[in-house]
Amino acid sequence: MSRMKLRPLSGEAARLPWGNIPLTSADLVVANCAQLLTLAGPVPKRKRSLQEVGLQKKAWLASCQGRKNDYLNCLLKRVLPEVKRRNLAEFFDVFCEEGVFSLEETRRLAEGAKRAGLKVRIHADEFSPLGGGELASEIRAYSADHLINVTPEGIRKLARSDTVATLLPGVSFFLMPEKRAPARQLIEEGAIVALAAILAQAMVILLG
Repeated sequence: MSRMKLRPLSGEAARLPWGNIPLTSADLVVANCAQLLTLAGPVPKRKRSLQEVGLQKKAWLASCQGRKNDYLNCLLKRVLPEVKRRNLAEFFDVFCEEGVFSLEETRRLAEGAKRAGLKVRIHADEFSPLGGGELASEIRAYSADHLINVTPEGIRKLARSDTVATLLPGVSFFLMPEKRAPARQLIEEGAIVALAAILAQAMVILLG
């Protein structure tokens, strides 16, 4: 079995002067590593993604103490232009959820990502019917993911759009077994529906 030895990033890639906003430089390092890993073998291009997923930012959320707007500004004004310049990612994921990113914050991030030439995915209506499905269709996001609590209006709007409704049954099984994304309603309304799996530390039990 062949192996590829990954050396630490050096030079410009390791110098990420974004100030004191926690985890911002880490986002770019992860994106660089994802690009390096494509050298190890065939990796579909669409797996390259700069993930802006709120649940992976707990350390930042705990330390920022009301500085979320600073973080958003840093992403929009510094990180995304750099991602575009280095061609590090194809997709930008936003977790639109209560306690993570609001509808307006999600819209702001999505518009910035589009300006940087990235396709947008929204983690929408997973835990609460916030309106992420409606927003995803409105901004023509590439996909709206989860949709466990999508509203009837969200279903109708997704059905009238080209946004893919991506359902992750394993998440429902693990986190909220009493809830299911309305797959049949989405299909009957005419939405584009896809199924996906998730690999997160908290869900490794699904591999057993």
